Amino acid sequence: RRSATIVTQMAAGGRAVQAGLRERDIIVRCNDTDVVDTAQLQSIIRTAGPDRPLRLMVMREGQSLEITLPPREVGP
Repeated sequence: RRSATIVTQMAAGGRAVQAGLRERDIIVRCNDTDVVDTAQLQSIIRTAGPDRPLRLMVMREGQSLEITLPPREVGP
């Protein structure tokens, strides 16, 4: 069985919400890497850095979706 992580909370108005990610989505891949658990997902996000988009493969209601989160806006 494939491991993954379930979205349980998101920042209101954050880039995940703006990109269309929803609570209860199941994240199975991030930037071409299978997601094993939340700690690994956080590591992938940190490694990517704030100036790069994140490509997520999620399962939602039995459907596979690709969602791209834009780079995080970094202040001056």
